Amino acid sequence: MNGHDSIVERLLAAGANVKESALYEACKNGHGSIVERLLAAGVKVKNSSALHAACRNGHDSIVERLLAAGVNVNERGALRAASENGRDSIVECLLAAGVHKGIAGNEKADEWAKEAAGQPGSHGLLP
Repeated sequence: MNGHDSIVERLLAAGANVKESALYEACKNGHGSIVERLLAAGVKVKNSSALHAACRNGHDSIVERLLAAGVNVNERGALRAASENGRDSIVECLLAAGVHKGIAGNEKADEWAKEAAGQPGSHGLLP
């Protein structure tokens, strides 16, 4: 997917069986209009790989849209991807959406959070 909105529209209109992998690619590459269209077409987000990709690549508006669509915010991979890549605004967005609940009380995640806070790119945003 290279952000070709018109092609996505034609495929959807023709009844193409659009899978979650198309959503993942759109999220990874920052194609917000395609993300919107795929979600509107009923593409279900069964795991958090699309959120993880958007977090890693700094696509704030896509992260917000996925969270609004009900993607599991308590996926520590997304927080880790945002933190390690210096995506401060996305880390803040995930924390505001409740991702900290997924870390609290989870020993392995707590260890990771403490470790990540000292890594380059984490900006000390995590406890």
